[in-house]
Amino acid sequence: MFEKQFSNERVYGVLGLLGYHGYDLKVYAESILSKKKFSKDEEKNIHDLLKTKSESRSFSTPLKGIAKGKNVIIVQLESMQSFAIDRSINGQEITPHLNKLKNEMFWFPNIYDVSSQGRTSDAEFLMNTSLHPLLTGSVYMKHPVKYV
Repeated sequence: MFEKQFSNERVYGVLGLLGYHGYDLKVYAESILSKKKFSKDEEKNIHDLLKTKSESRSFSTPLKGIAKGKNVIIVQLESMQSFAIDRSINGQEITPHLNKLKNEMFWFPNIYDVSSQGRTSDAEFLMNTSLHPLLTGSVYMKHPVKYV
C-alpha cells in the first residue's frame, strides 16, 4: 500500500488520523534526507544543457509573443467544470462574471487534468512551471527544497 499509494484517503482509512500523520511525516523526512546535492560542475553542465535546449526551440504559433510586455493573469479554478460557462438556468446565468471575463481574454476550454495525488498543488505546479507533476505524492511535499 505504501509503495504504490493510490490516495491519501486510503492510507488514512487504514492508519487512522495519528497513523496517517506519522506516515506523512516519514514520507516528508525521506524526501529531505534523500536529496542528491550536485557539484558546481554538475550544476553548470545542467544549466548549460537546459540553456542550449531552450535556445534551440524556435517554434512559431499564432499566439507566440502576443502577451509580450503585458501583464498576464491566469484564472485557475478548482472543482469547476467548463460546462457551466455560458449556461443559464431559468434565464439566469450560472457564471455571469466568468462569462463576461471570458469575452475579454483568451479562453482555452480543452485543458485536461494531469495532476496526480498532489491535486491542487500539482495543478499549480504544472501551471507555473510547465512541468508534469509526480506520479505519486505531491511535488511540493516530495521536493520542498530547490537545489539548482
